[in-house]
Amino acid sequence: MTAATVASAKGSPSRRQAAVTALVYFGYFVFSIAGQATHSTPLSLFGTAWYFIVAVALWRLFAPADRRAAVAVLPLAALGCVVQGVGQIQSDTGLQTAAIAYFGLFEIVLGYLIARSRGVPRWLGVALAMAGAAGLAVVVADIPTTIRFAAVALGGLSELALLIWLIVRAVRG
Repeated sequence: MTAATVASAKGSPSRRQAAVTALVYFGYFVFSIAGQATHSTPLSLFGTAWYFIVAVALWRLFAPADRRAAVAVLPLAALGCVVQGVGQIQSDTGLQTAAIAYFGLFEIVLGYLIARSRGVPRWLGVALAMAGAAGLAVVVADIPTTIRFAAVALGGLSELALLIWLIVRAVRG
């Protein structure tokens, strides 16, 4: 068994796994910000598709914490990406808002897996799960636009915190 396999089996991400995931995640942030800044639908769509790659990398990293719960991660991410992508292509803000529900459920399950993982700060998983619950509430309840933006920002900040933790894990070991 390699060191990465042993670390993964124990539920603690290895430095290499963290580095690869951080690199993929960072790429998503670049594509997403560039798509938003340039109002480029193709670039935003590419960023959305890239997010599924991020979801796969995160799944590989945190699935060992609870394999049964981890089964839900990829389908939820895929549904979120497809709904968001269709919304982007059709310039349909209603579909893009609906995608937040799937991403919220994805974040809740991922947050649970992170909170159960060894060597990962529990607060990081809790923050992600709370952001997912806020995102889901935004879609389900009739909430003012300002609060919707705050919920989306909370999700973005919790994912940024996860990216920073991955970078620190990759560098420090």
